[in-house]
This record gives sequence, structure tokens and C-alpha cells, in this order.
Amino acid sequence: MPLEVKELQLILGDESLSPKERHYVKDAIKKFQKLENRGIVEGANVVGVTCIASTFEVLDDGSFPIVILDEAR
Repeated sequence: MPLEVKELQLILGDESLSPKERHYVKDAIKKFQKLENRGIVEGANVVGVTCIASTFEVLDDGSFPIVILDEAR
């Protein structure tokens, strides 16, 4: 987990945050996690997902030379 995400999670523990501030911090955490996950996917030799997970944002703009779909009818 990147240091930035850990720091943001600590900030979330601050009970003086307003709901709006809490929302901004949670959004920032999601953005960092998406970037981290995208880097993992881009560097992988094999990516396995279910049909429903193939719609996740982390796979947007991804390019794969081979796709095997086992759940097709």
C-alpha cells in the first residue's frame, strides 16, 4: 500500500472531519488505489477475471493479445 494511502487513511480517523472533507479523502484513496491496481494489471503476464469483473475501471483502456472467455453461452 502506497504511503499516500496510509496517510489518507490516518486522516480519515480524525473525527473532526466534516462529511464533505471525509468524502474528498475517500475519493483520493480510491484514485490512488486505481492507479496502483492499473500498474499491477499493466505489468502482469496473465490477468484472470470473471465476466462481471471485466467491466471494472482498472481494465479500461487495457489491451490484451489473447482473451479466453469460459462463461460464454
